Amino acid sequence: MRRTDARDPGPYRVVGDVDPRVFLDEKTYPTAVARVEIGIQIQTSESYEYYWVNWVEPERGMLVGWHQDDTHDEFGPVHIQVTDRSATVDHRPAQFIDSHPLDVVGQRIENLREAVLAVEWEGERPVGLQQSA
Repeated sequence: MRRTDARDPGPYRVVGDVDPRVFLDEKTYPTAVARVEIGIQIQTSESYEYYWVNWVEPERGMLVGWHQDDTHDEFGPVHIQVTDRSATVDHRPAQFIDSHPLDVVGQRIENLREAVLAVEWEGERPVGLQQSA
């Protein structure tokens, strides 16, 4: 195993465990286990890098995050999605940020609390994002 070098092609990932009650400043948030996953892929076929910034709650089987890639052209270059276990329950176009990847990640992290709290639930299952998200 070796550490990747900045010149290596392909995705770079950072995964960190967080306490949602602290990160979201919500003392009664229904789970105390979450992680943030951030990835950047440089040298893509586009004139911009691909990235993803995800909030994952393993106990509740929920993911919400932004993806800038080539997987859902109908939403443009960037979309936000909510996933319940392995099924996507909501996809929407998101703002394209034309900036350095680290700046993009910083802006997405600043908006992560709002995105997580915008997820609507029916019982124990995430069903999508509130209309204003």
